[in-house]
Amino acid sequence: MASKLEFERKFLLLKKPVLKADSIARIEQHYFGDERIRRKSEEGKSDVFYHTVKKNLRPGVNSEDEKIINRDDYYSLLEKSKYFIVKYRHYYFIGDLKWEVDAFEDINLVVAEVEYPREDYKLKIPKFIEDVTIMEVTKFREFSNKNIAKKKITY
Repeated sequence: MASKLEFERKFLLLKKPVLKADSIARIEQHYFGDERIRRKSEEGKSDVFYHTVKKNLRPGVNSEDEKIINRDDYYSLLEKSKYFIVKYRHYYFIGDLKWEVDAFEDINLVVAEVEYPREDYKLKIPKFIEDVTIMEVTKFREFSNKNIAKKKITY
């Protein structure tokens, strides 16, 4: 796997935006150490499985190694899972950016995330995101998917 730098910002939202998403996927993410596996399901498409090693370098900057894996490898790695989340990811394509709004299953939490091409990129937050934003949470590690999964309470 070739490591790439990922530049992103995250926002805590009051609720999902009113604007209809360009597409929606159901995502299951399982964590073990610095690794995660993910199953992405979209209506009318075959499931896609990923294996990722992600390390936070500083707020908003991560090193990420990600590759697509087959179903058998996914289920084999699933046995290592320590904790997991399930979320519905709403994709919004605005200009050259892809905004992802995650609504978590079994948790009353909605988070928007956007990746941008370089660290000095001048981000303009679209009005439909700004209208429902409570605060930016990029620097708060508690809002990483991994930490959300660790603290999730299930009944």
